[in-house]
Amino acid sequence: HGEELAETRANKTDMEADQAKLQALWDKTTARINTLTKEISDDQASIKNLVKAQQERVALRNEEHAQFLKTEADLTQGIEGVEMALKIMREYYSGKVASDNHGAATGASTGIVGMIEVVLSDMTKFLSELRSNEQEAQSEFVRETQENEVTRTGKEQDVKYKSKERVTREQTKSETRVDLDDAQEELDATNAYLAKVEERCIGKAETYRHRRDRIQAEIEGLKEALAILNTRYSLLQGETCHREVHA
Repeated sequence: HGEELAETRANKTDMEADQAKLQALWDKTTARINTLTKEISDDQASIKNLVKAQQERVALRNEEHAQFLKTEADLTQGIEGVEMALKIMREYYSGKVASDNHGAATGASTGIVGMIEVVLSDMTKFLSELRSNEQEAQSEFVRETQENEVTRTGKEQDVKYKSKERVTREQTKSETRVDLDDAQEELDATNAYLAKVEERCIGKAETYRHRRDRIQAEIEGLKEALAILNTRYSLLQGETCHREVHA
């Protein structure tokens, strides 16, 4: 029974160690699932914000482009009008100078034509800058759109892979929970069996001590009885010798 008790206790120790490993795996898996769930939620929120920001950026770019087209059309029309006016003024003053042959006409034509030429130059320059700014704005819009697309695609891939991993982890967690329950049942059964083995072994040990003490007591009693008998025998022997002497 001593070997049985030692073996049962060793089995219990092994089971407790296995259960501890399963519990550690379950805790680690649960923690990973919680982390994945938060990361997936954060990534999905980021994707939603990226999509919203891109929609707003597209709307703004469309609005800017529409304004550019309108301004460009107005400027182009204005430039054409100024060019026409400049042509008319040049022809007019050219004819007037030729007919009048007077220096005042030449001075007037030079001043008015010069003013129109300055206006035409400013308008042409502004149109060029307007088109250049529109081109830069469109290039920046395309660059930002591509960057947002790359970021969004990356986060969508992260969500895909993390969701897949979470499914696997959830399965592992479920299987580990079953293993933990089974391990607990086995440990409970072992504890119950160990209690019975200990009860038998301890009971037998107590019975052995009781029998040993009883036998020891009996031996002590016999020793005391033997001592009494020896004493009485010595006394009787002494009395017999005394009687023989006096006789």
